[in-house]
Amino acid sequence: MDIEEPIKEQGSTFSLDILALTNEARNTYGLRHQDYSRYRQYCAKRVHRLRESVNFVHSKGSRFNQAREVTEADLNDVRFLHIVLFDVERAWSYAMELKRESRSSGDTRKKHHLIKKLKKAAKLGEKLENLCSREAGKVDTRTVLEAQAYSALMSGYLLFEKQSWQAALDKFAAARTIYEKLSAAGTAHQETLCQSAIDDIDPNIRYCAYVLRLGADNVSDVEALVKMTIGKNKGVGLDLLEAEVESVLAQTRQEKAASLTSITWRGHTVPLRNADLAICILKAQDATTNLENASDADVEEATKMEMFDSLLEAYGDAERFAKNAVKEDMEATAKVKSSKSDQISTDLNFVYNYVAYNYLSRRIQRNLMLVDSLRHKLGQEHSEGARFIGGKYQDIVKLYDNVLQAI
Repeated sequence: MDIEEPIKEQGSTFSLDILALTNEARNTYGLRHQDYSRYRQYCAKRVHRLRESVNFVHSKGSRFNQAREVTEADLNDVRFLHIVLFDVERAWSYAMELKRESRSSGDTRKKHHLIKKLKKAAKLGEKLENLCSREAGKVDTRTVLEAQAYSALMSGYLLFEKQSWQAALDKFAAARTIYEKLSAAGTAHQETLCQSAIDDIDPNIRYCAYVLRLGADNVSDVEALVKMTIGKNKGVGLDLLEAEVESVLAQTRQEKAASLTSITWRGHTVPLRNADLAICILKAQDATTNLENASDADVEEATKMEMFDSLLEAYGDAERFAKNAVKEDMEATAKVKSSKSDQISTDLNFVYNYVAYNYLSRRIQRNLMLVDSLRHKLGQEHSEGARFIGGKYQDIVKLYDNVLQAI
């Protein structure tokens, strides 16, 4: 995006696609070839052009002067957020340039200098997060979360260089959690950017876990490490992430629901008229995608069970909406019938059958997975000579009974 071009405001709030902006700038101006010096110079020039474009230059009359700081009161144009963002990028790229030089020369002064620059990047990242906070009310929810992730990442880099391993792990885990959730709440391009950010974060998480001796000998299971870290830090703000991300997901589903006007199943396509039902189906489709991705990856059984529970909850909600729609239609047609009543009733019953089928089939899959898990545990206990395991056989029988009832 050209700097001098006016940057549009989204309704009453701004939208700042941090990952897209930084990814494009980094790849275009040096970082594709790890040229941090070129990228730093580009960031400096871009900040200068941005300041000129919004008439936010340094004060005159002094040879040496401080740059004017962006405050919440200045946020009448999203370009003020761009100024802070590329100030962060400039400090970070300078630190990475110094890091490379310190490795090749062994100069400890460069090490101190790079930490100083990372401190600046972390401080500016925190400032960007504050300007984009929910309390400020200047940006949309997705931008709030992206700013939180970006700030956490910059703080993580600083703590990593200072060898504060646990604190660094906490920051990296927070950033990864946000990017992972946001990957399911956007366009295909946004999903790719989030996954790329996760790929960059994971080696840092593994190294922190290795130094801290976490996860026994298996530090490759990043999902488990992040889950453990988030679980330990529920009281320091990370517990709010799920609610905020769910807000973004809900907003995205509402936007998609407007375009979900029909469903196709078993060779038939029928219109979908109920907006609430469309949102529930979209939520179930998102949960299905997460579950299928987990099946291809090395994901713990407990995590898969949580995904199944989310999927069944979504289809359960959809079934209730579909059932109510069928009931209301029956009551309406009992009073008044039109030439389209029969077709509308047929379509509503088709949608209900589609939802009920998916709900029952997924419940069967979940129960069969539980059966496999119990059979595996029973096999281990038999080999170890365990006693009094009759209760687990009863659990298996009950699960099979549930499967038969669902068929």
